[in-house]
Amino acid sequence: MARLCVVLLHSTDEPDLAVAGLGAAFAAVAAGKPVALWLASEGVRLGAKGVAETLSGHGRPDVKAWLDAIAAKGGPIVLSKPCFEARGFGIHALVAGARIEGPEALASLVEEGFVPVSF
Repeated sequence: MARLCVVLLHSTDEPDLAVAGLGAAFAAVAAGKPVALWLASEGVRLGAKGVAETLSGHGRPDVKAWLDAIAAKGGPIVLSKPCFEARGFGIHALVAGARIEGPEALASLVEEGFVPVSF
């Protein structure tokens, strides 16, 4: 079974791209596929409490519910440590199910068989 690693590089800076990526991840999870999220650059903001909610509405779906569903299905939500820290976030800001790791974590996901797709 294919394993999908959705690489999200955007959040509030490009909400349509962020929603498209999370939508792809959520659809895969809903279909029973293994999914991981790698959040880097501006995408790390999605791993901070309160940010996903700002992308919902205005014709967009409930992005927070999608993120919660991905976390509930056991898919890792991994945030790039340098990107997260560069934006002034601390560990207390993490959403449930998210973790912070160094850049080598993306390579580990690929080694585990996750196929990266960027948004």
